[in-house]
Amino acid sequence: SGRFGHAADPRPATARLTRLRILYTVCNDSRARVRGAFHFGSRPLPNRTHTLMPPDAINALAQYTLSGLTTGSVYALLALGYSLIFNATGIVNFTQGDFLSLGGLVLYSLLVSQGLPIFAAFPATILVVAMAGALVERVCLRPARSRQMIILIFITMAASTLMRGLMKQGWGKLPLALPPLSP
Repeated sequence: SGRFGHAADPRPATARLTRLRILYTVCNDSRARVRGAFHFGSRPLPNRTHTLMPPDAINALAQYTLSGLTTGSVYALLALGYSLIFNATGIVNFTQGDFLSLGGLVLYSLLVSQGLPIFAAFPATILVVAMAGALVERVCLRPARSRQMIILIFITMAASTLMRGLMKQGWGKLPLALPPLSP
C-alpha cells in the first residue's frame, strides 16, 4: 500500500508526472475558455481587469436593496400601527391598511391633481386620514363598543370593505405613482 493507505501506483514516476502535467494543462485551458483570464494556462492576459460584478449588476443590487428596505419599513410601520391600536383600544382594527392606502391616494391627489408642494400636501394628507379615522371610530365603533369582540372585528372588516370600494370609485383600479418627491 502507498503512503496514504492506497495501492501504490505501478507506473514509473515520469509517467505519473506527465499525467499530472496534462491534467494541469487541460484544467487551465478550460479555465481560459470559460473566464478568459489565462493564456495557455500559465500567465494572465495583459491589461485585463477582473471584477466580481459588472457595474449594472451593482446598481441593480443597490436598487433592489433600497427598495426592499423601503417596503419592509412600510410593513413594519403597518404592524406597529396594528399593535398600537390593539393595545390602546383592545380591538383588532382591520381598516388600518385601508387608512394607509387612503393616505397614499390623498397624497397623490394633492400633489398631482391640486399641484400642492410636498410641504403642504403631507400635513394635509395626515389631517384628512385622521379625520377619516375619527369618522370610522365615531360612526362605526363607538356605538358598538359594549358589544362582543367578534362584532367589533366584523364591523372593522365591513368598514375596510366599504373604504376599499369608495377608494376604487374615487381613484379607479389602476395603480397610481407619486411624482418624485425630490428634484
